[in-house]
Amino acid sequence: MGSYDAVFLPKPPAFSVIAVHQHLIRQGVCDLVSSAGLLAHSEQISDLDSLLSVDDSSVELIILCSSLPGLEGGSGITKIKEHFPSCPVIVIVDSPHLDTIMELVLAGSDGVLPLSTDAEEFGRAIATVSSGAIYIPRCGIFNAIPSREASSKTTLPSVGGLAKLTDRQRQVLSWIAVGETNKSIGRRLDISPHTVNMHIRAVFRTLDVHCRIEAIN
Repeated sequence: MGSYDAVFLPKPPAFSVIAVHQHLIRQGVCDLVSSAGLLAHSEQISDLDSLLSVDDSSVELIILCSSLPGLEGGSGITKIKEHFPSCPVIVIVDSPHLDTIMELVLAGSDGVLPLSTDAEEFGRAIATVSSGAIYIPRCGIFNAIPSREASSKTTLPSVGGLAKLTDRQRQVLSWIAVGETNKSIGRRLDISPHTVNMHIRAVFRTLDVHCRIEAIN
């Protein structure tokens, strides 16, 4: 019986999909992705359908704009996460309205960034979502500009109080805002539920609140 040599095909390089239909903005995002050491997908993504047609086997990150044709807010994010279940998704929004950010995060977005984000913060966002955490910047979910509809329902914590929180406390507060338990927050941040509870108590003292609902309202 003859012998056969095993042939190992090289795994295709992982790349980031930039689903931004505006050319100038897309070029800027591609440059930022490249500066973060990632490979940008070469093909133009013009709408949600063309994004969902991309082979998911080599995609390591998806960055898209909230105005991508066919996205339709949270429902489009849900479809993207179903097609790319293990791939983090960052959404770029024109304005950080509170209700828009909450809709995107609850639908499965791993990060939300305003269009005005600088290169340094963009890099932090990529590193954060790649580690399995949610990235919401200072101007995001807590210091967001509420839309008219949301502003009648929601009172945000004071900017002064939030500025006193540590980065870890803001991470914990971000997860509280999307309904995570102490145990699940601990798993995501690689800390014990007891440590999570200590951070939550510190957040309560800093914001002068007494429960989770007060902390995020």
